[in-house]
Amino acid sequence: MEEAQYSNPYAAPAADITPPPVMMTRDEEIRHKFLRHEHNVKSIGIMFLVIAAMGTLVLFMVTVSGQRSKEAYLVAAIVAAFVVIHLAAGIGLRHLRKWAWPAALGLSILYLLALPVGTIMGIVFLFVLGPQNGRFVLSDEYSQIVEATPHIKHKTSLLLLGLLLILLGVLAFGMVAGILRIFLGANI
Repeated sequence: MEEAQYSNPYAAPAADITPPPVMMTRDEEIRHKFLRHEHNVKSIGIMFLVIAAMGTLVLFMVTVSGQRSKEAYLVAAIVAAFVVIHLAAGIGLRHLRKWAWPAALGLSILYLLALPVGTIMGIVFLFVLGPQNGRFVLSDEYSQIVEATPHIKHKTSLLLLGLLLILLGVLAFGMVAGILRIFLGANI
């Protein structure tokens, strides 16, 4: 006796609905592999730009303080040189230019001497800018990969952005307080 096949008219279809495997190009694979490192290098560029802005503020405060001594001019010249180097390195790192690597590495080594925060920053910067990954992310080959894969972007979490805004707010408050102290006197 033949068994009757019963079919359920309400059953889900038996079709294979798994998505096909995503095929990435060689450039996309490399970009995904180094995307976090690229983001870290660009973040160091932002830090250098923030330090350059703070140095410009210090330069402004030295200028308006009324100090006309040789020491004040020497401090202003040193701060101006550091501002220019930080500005160049920051812009270069933000745009992943290989010429920014030696300046950024030199600044990172100098940070090691600024205990304790500068030392921590210097160690982290040297780790990110290290000889292998840092140099590759800043190479011409990687620049061509970035141009070939503009659709690949790094996503930053909202928590990290919030913490960054709080940190920048605290820094801005401290700088404004310093400027007000200069202009209004030490009575604040």
